Amino acid sequence: MKLVDQVNLNHLRVFDSVYRSRSMTAAAKELHLTQSGISQHIKSLEECLKIKLFDRYKQKIIPTETANTLFKFCNKGFEDLESTLRFITGKKEQLSGVVSVGMPLEFGEGMLLPIISKFLQKHPLVHVNIIFGLGHEITSQVINGELDFAYIDEFSFDKRITVEEVRSEEIELVASKKYLKKFMKSPSDKVPFDQLEYISYVTGSPVLKSWFKHHAPGKTPSSFNVRATLSSPTGVLKLVQEGLGVGVVPHHLLEMLGKDLNKLQVISGKKQKLNVPICVAYLYGKTHSPAAFELSKEIAIAMGVY
Repeated sequence: MKLVDQVNLNHLRVFDSVYRSRSMTAAAKELHLTQSGISQHIKSLEECLKIKLFDRYKQKIIPTETANTLFKFCNKGFEDLESTLRFITGKKEQLSGVVSVGMPLEFGEGMLLPIISKFLQKHPLVHVNIIFGLGHEITSQVINGELDFAYIDEFSFDKRITVEEVRSEEIELVASKKYLKKFMKSPSDKVPFDQLEYISYVTGSPVLKSWFKHHAPGKTPSSFNVRATLSSPTGVLKLVQEGLGVGVVPHHLLEMLGKDLNKLQVISGKKQKLNVPICVAYLYGKTHSPAAFELSKEIAIAMGVY
């Protein structure tokens, strides 16, 4: 007897949904079933195949390596079947399903959420699962298959993923004028970089190092006196405003300060402005659902790169 004859194909449909959404609740909503019903489908499939498909850890669903393999072929099979059915019936495809996207908080809220909102209004059967996080965090989720794609900066690149630039952000080194007066008698004095205290965006100060490499080669402090490390550019700017030290922030955050910008000093460099690329990251060769493909395409169009 063929193994496929022993498997309830509805179990595979449920498995496909749970794997994509990483959530029993989201899968239940997508398939119009109860959460307990979803759990029973997965349990029955695991018992039938005598394999474990998901680990449960701190209320999170983590696919096993076996599940990763099954999904790769299961998902493609459903997509091929969907395309065939629509072809023979002459029906146009209506996007549906769950798309998981990762992004930095500020960039996501300011640039991506308005685009995603319009996309969801256009496609009412699509659910988008949005994960905010640091570049290295969401990059690992892309690699693990937890996200369909993500948006990261150049400080989060990993050789295991494919990246394509969608836009760039200008970054500036700033300090409060009151803070700089402790080290400089007049604005025309040379900035004593070795004496300053710094606010770092992520551990290791890669953004600070990038600014010095571009604007002040040879003047990079032997070691940065980092007073605080934050995962948020907005947080870096807030501590700079409070006079704790010097930090690098995206230029667009400075434009939002209004009159408060007058209290800050942008420390100029010798070269042209420094732009950091923002890229979409994904696993090369990973099969994406039509909804994931269309959402990434719509974002690219809105960013002017498609």
